[in-house]
Amino acid sequence: MTRNPQLRITVLVENSAPPWLRAEHGLSLWLEYRGECCLLDAGQSGAFAQNADRLGIDLSRARLALLSHGHYDHAGGLAVFCERNAQAPICCRPEALGRCLHRVPGRPDREIGIPQTVLAACARRFRPVEGAAEVLPGLWLLPHTTPGLERRARQTGMYRTGPDGPVPDDFAHEQTVALELEEGLVLLNSCSHGGMDTVVREARAALPGRRILAVLGGFHLGIRRLEYSPEEVRTLGRRLADLGVETVYTGHCTGEEGFSLLREALGERCRALTTGLELAFL
Repeated sequence: MTRNPQLRITVLVENSAPPWLRAEHGLSLWLEYRGECCLLDAGQSGAFAQNADRLGIDLSRARLALLSHGHYDHAGGLAVFCERNAQAPICCRPEALGRCLHRVPGRPDREIGIPQTVLAACARRFRPVEGAAEVLPGLWLLPHTTPGLERRARQTGMYRTGPDGPVPDDFAHEQTVALELEEGLVLLNSCSHGGMDTVVREARAALPGRRILAVLGGFHLGIRRLEYSPEEVRTLGRRLADLGVETVYTGHCTGEEGFSLLREALGERCRALTTGLELAFL
C-alpha cells in the first residue's frame, strides 16, 4: 500500500515552462504539507495563478502565503493571490516591506523591491515574522543568522535603503522555509542570496540532528552572465555535498551556466526546476 506523501511541491511558475503553461522570470511554489496548503512566493505577475488553474490547484485553499524575500519577481503576484484567497496571511520578514535596489556603476538605480501597488493592495495581509518561527506544526521560517552577507551583496549589486541612503543588502528580508519530515528536512530558499551553503548551515544549527533530504530554490548565480567564477560554483556544489545535502532542485536565478557547473560537482543529485514540476516526499 502506497503512503500519501508528507510533502508535495508543485512549481506554479519559473523561468522555464512546457508550452501549455506560462513562464516568467520569477518563482512560485505550491506546498501541500501534512494536510495544509501554503503558497511560497507569487512570481512577478498573475502567471502563477493562471498556471494554478491549468494544474487544477485552488489557491483559496492556502492556509498561509510565505514570502521568501522582498523582491518583485517573488512578490509581484501577491495582489492576485489576495483576490483569489480572502484570508491567508502573508508571512514575511519585517525588512521585506522596505525598498530594495539593484545598483550597477554608470546606470541609474533600479527598484527591485515589492511593487507599491502590491504593498497597498495587500497591506492588511502582511504578517511580519521575527526570529525562527514555527508557523505551522513542522513548518519553520528561519532568518539569516550569518554575519557579513553584505560582501555577497556588493558582488551582485544588491542594495537596500538605509536611514542615510542605499547600503549593501544584508538579506535580513530573506527567509528559509524548513519542513520537517519523518526522515529529515526539506529546505526552500527561493534565491539564496546569502548562499545555499549558508542556508544549509543555518538550518542545521536551528534544527540539529536531521538529514538534509533536499534543498530547493534559485542560487542567484546569474541569468545572463555568471556572477561568480566557475570554480567558485563547483566549490559551492561540493560544499553542499559535504554538508550532507542529498538532492538539489534549482532553477530561476541559478542560470543555465550555473546549473551546468553545479551538475558537474553534484551529478544526478542536481536536478532542474521548471513550471509544472511536481515533487513528492514520502
